[in-house]
Amino acid sequence: EAVSEISPAEYWALPCFASQDEFIWSDYFQTMLFGGYGSGKNYAVNRRAAQLSFWVPDNEGIILRYHESDLDRTTLPQFLTELPDELVAHFDRGRKLLTMHTKDPNRASRIWFSHVGDPRPGKKHLAGMNLGWMAGDQIEEWEEGLWNDLIGRFRRPSVPRYFAFGAANPAGHNWMWNRFIRTSEFLPP
Repeated sequence: EAVSEISPAEYWALPCFASQDEFIWSDYFQTMLFGGYGSGKNYAVNRRAAQLSFWVPDNEGIILRYHESDLDRTTLPQFLTELPDELVAHFDRGRKLLTMHTKDPNRASRIWFSHVGDPRPGKKHLAGMNLGWMAGDQIEEWEEGLWNDLIGRFRRPSVPRYFAFGAANPAGHNWMWNRFIRTSEFLPP
């Protein structure tokens, strides 16, 4: 279902802005890319998700949006458009599960696509997942507890490191600012 016609080698060689490249290859456990509309945040998130899945065989990650309708309308189609066809082993549209070829031809990785908002009080539809990474889109729509709950899903034994990352539009001094900006090494204390 991916529509990208470039080869995987061309995909990995695509140029990025310096801020995107730093984000994609970051070794930090938690990273957030802030920027205005149309600044390439989601492209960087998608590249990082694909790279973690390709270079770490048997990885399992999830790309999330708060509302399912937004996931279906923008986030999922953009990912499928950007990922080269040759990297897609299988896409189950009903389950929103992409099985991806990796550097090891005998071990695929899986990428789930889901929403985090659950209108049922006390219910969490993402319970029980064993993730190696998670990526969030439009994180300014989330409450901090959702981010923390998903970090608790990092328990995939086949991966050497876990990563939580996302893209957000700046939204003032909220939980994202406290976690990713206020504590940054780039700001004075």
